Amino acid sequence: MNKFGLAPLAAVISVALVGCSDNSGSSSSSSNISVSVSINQQDVSAGLVRSQLIGESGLPSTNYELEPNVATVLTGDDGLADMSIPRQDAYLFESTGRQADSGRGVEQTQRRCQWFAGCGDSAFGSSYATSADLQWRSVVYSPGNNDRFVVTPFTELAAELALQKIYLETFQPSDGQAAQSGVWDDSGYYSSYSILQSLSQVGQLFGLENIQSCLPADLTRLNSHTAPSSCSAQQSLRYGALLAAWQQANLDYLAAADAAEINLARQVGKELVTNDGQLLQAGTLANHSVNLQSLLVAAADNLEQLSNAGHVTNADVKAQVSAVITTLRSDADLLAANPDQLTTISPASVETLLGKDDNNDVLLGIKRSKAFITLLKDYQNTFFEEGYKARLENYVERLNVTGKVQQPHFNQIIDAFVKTKQLYLECLMADGNCPDHQGEAGWQWLTDVSFSQQVMTLNGGAIRVSQRVADINPADGNDDPASSQAIDLLIKGTYIAGSGDDQLKFELNHRYRTDDDSSDDNISSAAGVRIYYPQSVSQIQTNADELAYEIRWPDFRLSAYEGVAEADDAVSAEPLPSEIEAEGDFRQFYLGVKDPDNDAAERRYNIESVSLTGRISDVIGDDDDADKKISEVMVAARSDNADSFYPEQKFASFNGFLSQRSNPQYPLGHVQDGLLQYHFGEEPVAGRQVQFIDLIIPLGESQRYRFYPERLVEDRSDLDNDGDFDEQILSHDFERCELEQVAGSTVWTVARCGGKERLLGERDIQKSINQLWEIGYLSRITVDNRGTYFIDWDDVAGSEFSQCRELNTLNPAGASLSGTLYEPAVLGLNSLRFKAEVALNDGDLATKDPDTLLDVSLVMNSADNYQLNAALSHDYSSISNSTLSYGAGADLDRILLSYDTRGSVATSGNLTVYKDGVVLGMKENSDGVEEDDVVDSELIVAMRQISSAEPLPYTFISNNEGKYQRCVLRDEAVSDDDSSLAGAIIPINFRGAVYGQIRQENGVWVARFINGEFMPLL
Repeated sequence: MNKFGLAPLAAVISVALVGCSDNSGSSSSSSNISVSVSINQQDVSAGLVRSQLIGESGLPSTNYELEPNVATVLTGDDGLADMSIPRQDAYLFESTGRQADSGRGVEQTQRRCQWFAGCGDSAFGSSYATSADLQWRSVVYSPGNNDRFVVTPFTELAAELALQKIYLETFQPSDGQAAQSGVWDDSGYYSSYSILQSLSQVGQLFGLENIQSCLPADLTRLNSHTAPSSCSAQQSLRYGALLAAWQQANLDYLAAADAAEINLARQVGKELVTNDGQLLQAGTLANHSVNLQSLLVAAADNLEQLSNAGHVTNADVKAQVSAVITTLRSDADLLAANPDQLTTISPASVETLLGKDDNNDVLLGIKRSKAFITLLKDYQNTFFEEGYKARLENYVERLNVTGKVQQPHFNQIIDAFVKTKQLYLECLMADGNCPDHQGEAGWQWLTDVSFSQQVMTLNGGAIRVSQRVADINPADGNDDPASSQAIDLLIKGTYIAGSGDDQLKFELNHRYRTDDDSSDDNISSAAGVRIYYPQSVSQIQTNADELAYEIRWPDFRLSAYEGVAEADDAVSAEPLPSEIEAEGDFRQFYLGVKDPDNDAAERRYNIESVSLTGRISDVIGDDDDADKKISEVMVAARSDNADSFYPEQKFASFNGFLSQRSNPQYPLGHVQDGLLQYHFGEEPVAGRQVQFIDLIIPLGESQRYRFYPERLVEDRSDLDNDGDFDEQILSHDFERCELEQVAGSTVWTVARCGGKERLLGERDIQKSINQLWEIGYLSRITVDNRGTYFIDWDDVAGSEFSQCRELNTLNPAGASLSGTLYEPAVLGLNSLRFKAEVALNDGDLATKDPDTLLDVSLVMNSADNYQLNAALSHDYSSISNSTLSYGAGADLDRILLSYDTRGSVATSGNLTVYKDGVVLGMKENSDGVEEDDVVDSELIVAMRQISSAEPLPYTFISNNEGKYQRCVLRDEAVSDDDSSLAGAIIPINFRGAVYGQIRQENGVWVARFINGEFMPLL
């Protein structure tokens, strides 16, 4: 006997609306602006400048794996990059270089030597190759159209300081202690205050007025030096002189055996954060890579040597150079008086940095943020307008009560529906002599049965059952096929369970092409059960293997309590069931699978997909005319693993998407020998000799990777992104093919191949396979009915980047590798979408009552690996339909939620709350009169929780091509992660500006703002 488990429709009906938000983009304007970014002293050629948005979270934009989202521009010989960026409050620019690749037409990044004594083997004024040591950041607050910025080692120091620290002019401790002045506080995100303060702090450390806009002098072209528009000639010369000294110090740092960072600026940036924005004045101290006095002396000496050697002949420039040398030496003397001591510098006041008006706007934003957060503390009672929440809760509770009361009746109807299929098959096998099942448990619903010409009628004609060939290929133009691989068991009619007021009625009908013809020939969408077979058939097969089933209710109606009205429209403490109707279209597809480890085992059935579109109302049988309470519901769920997961029972339950497969034969820790085998080879393909590597996975998918011979091609699409469309570049084609095993042998042959992909550069199979290993493709092998195995490949320190692990040289003769089972198989919920819109009308036709919309999207591969997005909207005038449906309009209240645990290095989330017309205290109007401060308010709380694994499984670094690549730091099945929300970075954004963060202080959750104020959250 076949038994189906249907998705519990009652659970859909009795949904409790909850508040949630998405990871949407910044609320700033989407219009673009043009900016120019210059690397260092305009002494870099063929460099790269990346632009990266600082999002509404105050963090640089990344994907869920923390790979930076960047746009890259190649500079000219002057180190200048022109780019168009979205208008945002904050942006990050980063410079880097790349190594030459003649085969790909990639030009080497070079930098001119600014040091009189030469830079290694390169003389002053000549250029030398450089790449990663140019990786410097510059974080910009409020960039404007046609602005120009520089990226230097000093802006790198400021970028790191601004991310990790903020200077609080007044700090209010949360433990009740007295307020403190001048505190460097930990932050972990960018804000207007921290960005401007860090630029001020670093500028003061080096005696520079503007390290981000002042164009540093190119010391190799001193004679032609003029004052840039953004600063004085002496400031430009001082900046250039200090950068020249830094250039030499950086070369010394990189030459040392103990260099821990890619350049000196990255090292000093960390030290600057550790020491609260201070540097060593003079002398030496442990864990200090530079001292200011030595740097200033070196800058003065270098500049003086250039002047004395005749590199400065312009009288005006010479005078300016002399003045700069004098001030550098004077400043160095002051520093020398304080050996082994840190500076005691503070940034300029935020009012000075921002301007009084803009700073007042920030303080007002903080005040409003605090007022809105106070409102949100009781948001469960204030999200809806007065009276609506009680009506909604009463409505939802009424649905819940109805669902609980009617659940047994609904189960009886489902059981009767399933038994209808069973009874039809019994009638077929008995040549129409149908059993009546009188007195048998579960058959009380059946009063009579008749069967004639393959048509079965039940209960005096209330239910009619027949069959027809299913049209499973609607695109072929044949609406009435003589045979196919599926037969529709047509079921229409009325099932009834219960009695009296509690009676539940289920009416099921087909959908017809026209309304005036209800014959089987006019059916456009059949109701009943669609049965799938291995071969084409013309009628139901009583003894054939059934590959799949589809429950089809294209036009159903559930109704109960007809004529029973609510006591009144007022909210009752214990709502009682009243007249209700649910109608719509429901489908559920069961896919049959065999046990891959036991051919003799029975076929079992997974739920591959579920879909429901329906309407719930409080009046039976009308079309909105008399309805006062209506819910529109949509549910869609799908598993892409339904064809491989073998469930525990014959028909998997609806809540079994994440149930692990308990397979005693293959417990956790099971070692599978020969899980993957690889070997190399060559073969002729289309007249070319092709190298390949076969990855044989007998229990999974086996593939051949083909690498075609190298050839020069014209770069018409600018594949190397250097702006040259006419050059010849070296490339080779790559092709992935599926392998299949020849029956009865150990030979594997190519079954089919995908399209070719063009790769730049020389053919390197080891490098290509290493890239597959880096993303986990070779280490994690999924086996049907068991789960995921981990293969521990032999890896070594990287040849290009020693901190990154890479595959050891593969054995030319091939090898066989074992794997260890570390994650049990689950069916998986590849997609779930739930949407419900509720309209509660109070009967007053003069006013329109607000609607409420909930939309939820979930992708869940396992219980701890999922992506959730949800939107709750209320009192909207229109709906935006994108990834999620959410409301918009003048009176809108909305909550958006996103939460993503898919990354191995971080968990991230976003909560956005929008409410129209919120009173956030008092303000003074233009007439000087105090009035309510009414603001349409949006608060965004972003969260990033970094794994505590040490080291992390991977990170992203800039490679020799100037691109980000995954850098594997450890390769293991599962990394221990003890991180908690208390250690997460949770910035607060109110109306598009970052004003603080949520964190724990002294065991209490507080909102800590960028002006030093705080407020407890509980």
